[in-house]
Amino acid sequence: SVFAISAAVTAVLSLDATVVLLTPVVLATARTLAVPARPHAYATAHLANSASLLLPVSNLTNLLAFSAAGLSFLHFAAVMSLPWVAAIVVEFVLLRWLFSKDLTVAPRRPADAEPLEVPVFALVVVGLTLVGFALTSVLGFSPAWAALAGALILGARALATRRTTVTKVATALDIPFLAFVLCLGVVVVAVMNNGLGSAMHRVLPDGDGLLALLGIAAVAALLS
Repeated sequence: SVFAISAAVTAVLSLDATVVLLTPVVLATARTLAVPARPHAYATAHLANSASLLLPVSNLTNLLAFSAAGLSFLHFAAVMSLPWVAAIVVEFVLLRWLFSKDLTVAPRRPADAEPLEVPVFALVVVGLTLVGFALTSVLGFSPAWAALAGALILGARALATRRTTVTKVATALDIPFLAFVLCLGVVVVAVMNNGLGSAMHRVLPDGDGLLALLGIAAVAALLS
């Protein structure tokens, strides 16, 4: 279940959500159930990378490729579905083999465990936001509008139920970080347009064959 949840969260909510939000919850749950945490930690850490192939929103690299390729949201997901499934299957087989002994430990159920409240509203909004990604792409709009609508609905709901405040919402926006990302994009475009782009074309393998793509992937792996 941890494997499936990690793959789904990474694909739908991005690799950052898996690393920052899901992984601490998984580790705390493993400690509560008195089971080895290693297999679950490895699963979340690995799937935060490999399971982020599916959707444009799964990671920043996908967004860049999505913008450059000119594909629709659904077309991008269709193209990446087979690589995504292949990566997940390989991860599952290897992790089951490497941690076969750890996974045989039976969990200890806490006697005073409280029933969990399923966040139905949030799940519905997330689902509708995903539908919005597909619809906006088909209609020729940026998927960012669907993301903005989902964020506004969740924020308004939290404010209406007094689960947060306007100040906390404003703090969560992290305006300085948004400005940093914007400035970083401006710097990258300026550098690429003033010589680096031409230099990279001379250094990187040319063509779309397997060897050329493997060479580009190797350079990207070294620089990332």
